[in-house]
Amino acid sequence: MVRSTIWLAIGNGSAKVVNLLKIAIMGRLLAPDDFGLMAIAILTLKWLEFFTETGFNKALVQQKGNIEFYLDTAWFVQLVRGVLLATLLFVMAPIAASFFAVPHAVSIIRTCSILLIIRSLTNPAMVYLRRELDFKRIFWWTLTNAVVGLVVAICAALWYRSVWALVASVIAAATASTLLSYVIKPYRPRPRFNWQRAKTLMKFGKWIFFLNVVSFVGLYADSAIVGKLLGMANLGFYQMARQFGMTPSHQIALLISGVMFPAFARLQHTDLRRTAFTRTLTMVSVVALPMGCFITAFADPLVLLILGSRWQIIAPALAWLAWAGIGIAFIDVSSALFQACGKPALSVYTTIFQQVLTLSLLHPLILTYGVTGAAAAVAIANAATFVLTLILAHRLIRFSPLELVLTARQTLVACVPFAAVTMLPRQTTSWDYGLALLSVSVSIVVLLPHLKSLQALWRAR
Repeated sequence: MVRSTIWLAIGNGSAKVVNLLKIAIMGRLLAPDDFGLMAIAILTLKWLEFFTETGFNKALVQQKGNIEFYLDTAWFVQLVRGVLLATLLFVMAPIAASFFAVPHAVSIIRTCSILLIIRSLTNPAMVYLRRELDFKRIFWWTLTNAVVGLVVAICAALWYRSVWALVASVIAAATASTLLSYVIKPYRPRPRFNWQRAKTLMKFGKWIFFLNVVSFVGLYADSAIVGKLLGMANLGFYQMARQFGMTPSHQIALLISGVMFPAFARLQHTDLRRTAFTRTLTMVSVVALPMGCFITAFADPLVLLILGSRWQIIAPALAWLAWAGIGIAFIDVSSALFQACGKPALSVYTTIFQQVLTLSLLHPLILTYGVTGAAAAVAIANAATFVLTLILAHRLIRFSPLELVLTARQTLVACVPFAAVTMLPRQTTSWDYGLALLSVSVSIVVLLPHLKSLQALWRAR
C-alpha cells in the first residue's frame, strides 16, 4: 500500500513538473494573449465535463466483485456522452466566445471539442489499475502523456508561434493517453449497453453532480471571473501565475501527506490520531512554508529567469498564489483527517465555505487590484479555510494549534532568511540570485533536523 501510494504521488508530481517545464518554455515563445485564449477554451470544455460527469469510473473502482460485465456499458455511455458534449461545445462556441468578448476564440473552442471524443474512447479497463493499486503503471501512463504534450508543444510553438501550439499539445497528449491505455490493458470494449448495469453504476454517481459543482467553482471560477472582468491578456497572466505559484508547494506537500497520512488514518485512538495529524502538518510545513517564503522573497527574479521580462507583471500575484497553494496543502491534510474519522461531511462544509468566501472576495479585489487582487482573494480564502479546519480538528481530536507551532518552530526559523531578504535593498539580478542561493543554503541547514525526522518516520512505517 505504501509503495503504491509513493508511485501515485511521484507520478502526479512528475507530470506536474513536465507540465511546468512546458509552460515555462511556451511562456518564452508565446504571448500572454495565447494563454488567455487557451484558458477560455479549457474553461468552456471543463464546464461541460464537470456538470455532466457520470461518476462511472469511481463507481467501477468501488464496485465489489467482477466488474468486467460493466465495462462495455460504461465505455458506451462515456462515448455517447463524449460525442454529444463535443457536438454541444462545437455549437455553443460562439456563445462562450461572446461571453468573454473574444470572437476569434470560436475556432479554438471548436477544435478543442475533439478532446471530449478522444478522452471518451479511453480503455475502460484502465480502472483495474486503481482497483489493484497498480500505480506504477499509472505513473508511466501519466508521465508519457505529459512528455508527449511537451514535445508537441515545443515543435508546434517553433512552427506556429501562436495559441495553436497549445491546442496541438493538449490534443496530442489526449491521443497518446487513449492509445496507450489499450497498450497497458489489452481489453477491447464493444459498443454494448445494458440498462440494469448502467442503473447500478448511476446509483453511485448520484452525488457526483453536487461534488463537481463545488469542485468547478474551486478550480475555475477565479479564472472565469478574471477573464470576464480583465480580458484575455490578463487571464493569460493569471493562468501563468496560478500554475507557478500554486503547483510547487501544493504538489510536494501532497507527496508527503499522501504517503504518510493513510497509515495514520487507520489509527482508532484519538490521541494517536492527534499525534499523527500534528506530525503530518509539520512534515508538510517543512517543505511548503520555506518554499512559499522563497517564492515571495524572489518572485521578481524568478519570473525574469523562468519566463522573461514580458511576464514581470505577474510577480506580486505569484507571491500571493504561493501562499494559496500552501493553504490548499494544509486543507488537504485536514480533509484526510475528517474522512479518517468518519466525518466526510466536514470536508464538504469547509469546501463550500472556501468557495463562498473566494467568490465574495474576487469581484471587489479584481476591480481594485486586477490580477494581483484575484490572487489575493484566493490566498485569503484558503487561509481562512485552513483556520476553520484547525478549529474543527480541535473539536474532533482535541488538536492544539499551539502544539503545531512548537513542533514546527524550526521550520519557522528556516523561513527567517527569506523574510530578512525582503528588507534588504535589491540592486541587480545577479545580487538577487546570490541572495537566493545564500538564503536557501541557510534554510536547508536549519531544516536538516526536521528532514532527519521525516526520514525516521518514513522508516517507521
